[in-house]
Amino acid sequence: VNHQLRQLRQAFGVARALGRTLVMPKLVCGNDRWWAPHNGVIPGSSFQRPFACPLDHVIDVNVLVAAKYVDFREYSFLENERTPNSAKQNKAVVSVCEGGDAECGAGGLTVGPRTDSRGIRERLGSVPRTTRLHFTSMLDAFSGFSDASEDEEFRRFLNRIAGIWCCVAAPTGHIWYDLQWDVVPHVDKHNRRWDGEWEMKLGP
Repeated sequence: VNHQLRQLRQAFGVARALGRTLVMPKLVCGNDRWWAPHNGVIPGSSFQRPFACPLDHVIDVNVLVAAKYVDFREYSFLENERTPNSAKQNKAVVSVCEGGDAECGAGGLTVGPRTDSRGIRERLGSVPRTTRLHFTSMLDAFSGFSDASEDEEFRRFLNRIAGIWCCVAAPTGHIWYDLQWDVVPHVDKHNRRWDGEWEMKLGP
């Protein structure tokens, strides 16, 4: 899941920087969630892993909605028959790549790796609002906000929306997801400072 959280963090950042609505990605989980110790599958269940999991398996959706930080749609939004065809078809493809790469962008829009909010706005801010931005990958798309106060607000938002996985059998407990797991150093949802590689910790 962490690999997906890294991309989701950057998608939130790009959407916020541009004031756009984010169509959530489809998340894939390796273990189900249940409010009692288990081995990844709810006792009595026969579903197969990995599986497409609901957003609230990973993100605290109530907090996400209440925050009103980024407007969003469900991952199946573009598959919904009620979604206008104009929204499905009118898109601009964006690639994250080095400008010197001969295949960079392949005719579409590009942003350099680890671009900050100022660079994102310069590169993509002029794209019409009626045109959907489709990133081929969100990896290394966004490094943070160029304004320190905006970046601090962004980091607080990421911590607030982090969800929980439950429950480890022995010792019994739960693990909080961390959307900044790969950022060194950083402070997580529970004010724990990480100065090295992230690892699973039970509680609090």
